[in-house]
Amino acid sequence: MSAECSGINYALRFRERVIEVRARPFQGTTVTMQMNRIKSIGMLRKSVMPPAVIGAICLSLGLILGLVEEESLTAVPLILRSPLQYLSIGAAAVCLVILLSRWFFVNLVLKPVDGSSITVRMVPTGSAKRFVVLIQGETRTAEAA
Repeated sequence: MSAECSGINYALRFRERVIEVRARPFQGTTVTMQMNRIKSIGMLRKSVMPPAVIGAICLSLGLILGLVEEESLTAVPLILRSPLQYLSIGAAAVCLVILLSRWFFVNLVLKPVDGSSITVRMVPTGSAKRFVVLIQGETRTAEAA
């Protein structure tokens, strides 16, 4: 079986119990590792809570500034109200983009037995799942044999 996945900094290819790691974007350096030299492989997803909380606060602030009547909200001067509303809605939109990127992309960590780990950044989630399942299945098959 063979599989490939790539992120912004590395591209991985698995073929015949060998994993090739190519540096990107220029792909000049290629490192090959045998399956028996790999300690572990896993997917890491960054937390979604910080951008979700910040986005919710910014969206709430933007909606409050837009929907509440001018007389009710005396804490914010009228001159700053409109820019503050647009700024808070814009920050909520940026947080939404960050949330989507954290949902659709993961980091793939490959740990060899005798070296430092290789982290492939921003790998599409589906591709990373298939790659990890294939590698783990090959590792179990090799251990059983």
